[in-house]
Amino acid sequence: MTQIPGAARPTLVVGRGASDAGGAASLAAERLRAAWGLAPSPAPVHGAAPGAEAALAARLAAEPGTRVLLLLAQSGRASHRSELPLRVDPLAGGDSAVLLVTVPAYAAQAPQPAAAVRLIEAAERLIGSPVLDRGLYDDAEAWRRGADELLLHDPRVASLVRVWERLQPSGQPSGEEIADGFARLLGRT
Repeated sequence: MTQIPGAARPTLVVGRGASDAGGAASLAAERLRAAWGLAPSPAPVHGAAPGAEAALAARLAAEPGTRVLLLLAQSGRASHRSELPLRVDPLAGGDSAVLLVTVPAYAAQAPQPAAAVRLIEAAERLIGSPVLDRGLYDDAEAWRRGADELLLHDPRVASLVRVWERLQPSGQPSGEEIADGFARLLGRT
């Protein structure tokens, strides 16, 4: 476990339901909490409206000295054969951020270790403290092999993936846009 100094220690708020496609946000939060020695994540009240996580994160981030990372995973136009789209946006409150990864809609019901890796890598970059072990990378690679197997046996999904892969460059943020998001959060723009 890597202890993070109190001032840098973030509060994690995790998407639920449609905001946690494939459980990627939950898996990322679990790994981050374990690696950084964080307390359990606060959650909106049971039965709260969709999007309540964003309202909770904004409310927490508004408290002086509080750093919040809102982890979200949505299903959409993404392909398991390329890097999953990631957005990093500032959240009111200084060093706080929204980390949103898009998982392939055709596999959004399956566990999403590759999407969890993307969220964890973004959190590591913001906090500056390593988390990932080889195990989650191995799980992500096994997931990609399983998704390749799905494409071999389901021509409808294979066709959909080909279409999304052609559209993907215009539909996901570029590396420069992701870097700009980090720069905004780190106060370099």
